[in-house]
Formats: sequence, structure tokens, C-alpha cells
Amino acid sequence: MSNLINRAAFLFVLSIVALASNVASADLVRYVSRDKETGEYEEGTRAGAIEKFTRDGVSFTYDAKDEKKTVALRSEQIIWLQFDAEPLELGAARVEIQVGNYEEALDRIDAIEEGDVKTDMIAQEIEWNRVYATMKQALSGAGDLKNASDKVAKFIESAPEHYRRFDAFALLGDAASASGDWSAAEKYYAELDAAKSESVKAIGKVGRARAALETNNLDEAKALFTEVADMDALDAQLEGLGARTTAKIGLADALARQKDYDGALKTLEGLLAATPNGATMQQAVVYNALGRVYADAGRAEEAVVAYLHVDLLYPAARAERVKALKALVPLWEKLGRRDRARETRQLLQERFNVDWD
Repeated sequence: MSNLINRAAFLFVLSIVALASNVASADLVRYVSRDKETGEYEEGTRAGAIEKFTRDGVSFTYDAKDEKKTVALRSEQIIWLQFDAEPLELGAARVEIQVGNYEEALDRIDAIEEGDVKTDMIAQEIEWNRVYATMKQALSGAGDLKNASDKVAKFIESAPEHYRRFDAFALLGDAASASGDWSAAEKYYAELDAAKSESVKAIGKVGRARAALETNNLDEAKALFTEVADMDALDAQLEGLGARTTAKIGLADALARQKDYDGALKTLEGLLAATPNGATMQQAVVYNALGRVYADAGRAEEAVVAYLHVDLLYPAARAERVKALKALVPLWEKLGRRDRARETRQLLQERFNVDWD
């Protein structure tokens, strides 16, 4: 129900924004910035003109006290862009992506008529949302990773200066990781070293550390995870879940690989305690990490409890919920609860279109 409410709220906001855009005849950008005086982060929406894409951000011109001002917004600052001349279906697709309804987003994008695409930048924005939704759907287990990866790679080639270029390489790294191709994952994540943003570079380091962890290069993994976890200057508000948060989870996984389960659990419990109440996605990720550590330690009942937190408390975190449900199947069987294992398989198939052998 909460997901439906969120979706309705987004659609309402979209309609208001679209109306305002038509009246003002301007592009819009929704972004995050930090107040220089207070140090507080805030979101804002500004009307103006989207002038240019670069691989590190967007050049945006707006009116400030009766004069034109042009700013370079970093890619990690940008929540979304809206073009004055864009098709309404593109805005609707963004709404569906925001709430994790990737299939619906793709349906919206497929409904866009060729004649409604007025500029090259709009065409690139449509294609980015298409490949992003396709990949996210595949990563959640409801699509083909090879097909999604091919689409992302084609997008990078066709739009080399798009402001989501490094996000696209990160998606390819995520797909390679999900496929167990750690060599390819390391290669894709290394592409993020070319970014100007330290936050974007840190995300690449975390991906490389994860690849090192999965190939049992524990010293390299711990060094990279620690490097990012200790980067106090990272602009955490502008990097989604947060490279530092992900690095700390990675450190916990590395400790668990070394059978230091108490150290791993202490790291994750401290992270969970420091997570804001509203950061539900981060909470879901940390609970999944707790489930992994408990399972590795042979504490199946506690692993089940951790994974059930994700299933029951964070329905909007679709990808994390699928991970939790897939992890629960063998745990239920280990505990002799074949009925629960069967129900979980059925839920994965019927609700998320994920087969479980």
C-alpha cells in the first residue's frame, strides 16, 4: 500500500511540475546542494536551460537577479532533469523508476512516439532511462543480464559525453559482478577512476574491492574498503547509498571471510545504529549484510530474522527484497521448514517473476 501511495504522490508532483514547466517554458533540474554557511544539504528545483552534457555533469543556465548565470552541476548532484520539450511519457517513466517499477517505466518509454523527440539531448535522456530500467530489472532477477549489459555498452558508445557515463560503467560492473565475472567487473569499475568527482571514484574503488573480495584477494579488498571508509571528506549526501557505507559493509564481509564473525557483526551493528530512520534503503542493505554474516557463521535462525526484516519492513527496496528472499530459501530448508522454503520460491515467482531452481 505504501508503494502505491508513494507512486501516487510522485505522479501528482509530476503533473504539477509538468504544468509549471509548460507555463514557464523552461527546462527544470532537481538537484542536491550544500549550504556554504550552515553545511546543511538541501534539495532544490530550478528552472532554466540545460545547455550541455559532459561526462562529469550538466551545464545549466538560469536567471539570477535579472542576469544569466551558468553553473556546472556534478552528475552526483542531479536527481533528475526535465526538458521543456520532452514527451510526457518520459516524465511518467522517471516516476516509475523512482519507485522501482521498472517494467512500467519501460512500457512508458516504449509508448513515446519518434516524432515527440525534439532534441538529441532528449533522445539521450530517453535512452538512458531505458537502459537504466532494463539493467535494474535484470539485476533484480527479472531480466537478462547479458541483454541489459549490451544495451548499456551501446549507450556508452553512442553517448560518450552523457552525464550518466560513469553510472553506466558502474551498472556494467554490477552486472558482471552478478554474473560472477570478477575480472570484467574490476575493469568496468576501474573506469570510474577517470571521473573528476572523488565520490564517483570512491564508488569505483568499492566495486574493485568487492571484486577482489570475491576472488579471495582479501588484503587488496580490505585495503580498498578501508581507503574509502576513511575518506571523511566524501560528500555522502550526494552519493546515493554512500560509498563509505558500502565500504564498511564490504569490510564486514571481508572480516567474515576471515572468520572474524564478531568483528563483522560489530561493524554492521554499529552501521545500523548510525543509519537515519528515514534511510530505508540503507537499512535494507545492512540487514541483508547481517543475514550473510549470520549464515556464514552457521547461525541460521539469526540469519532468517535478519532477512525477514528486509522482506517484511522494506517492500519498496525491491532488489534487496529479492536478495533476501533468495537467501531465505536454503535457510528455511536447513531449518527443516520446507513449507516456508516452498512458499518463498512461490513468492519469488509470482510477485517478482524470479525462477528458483
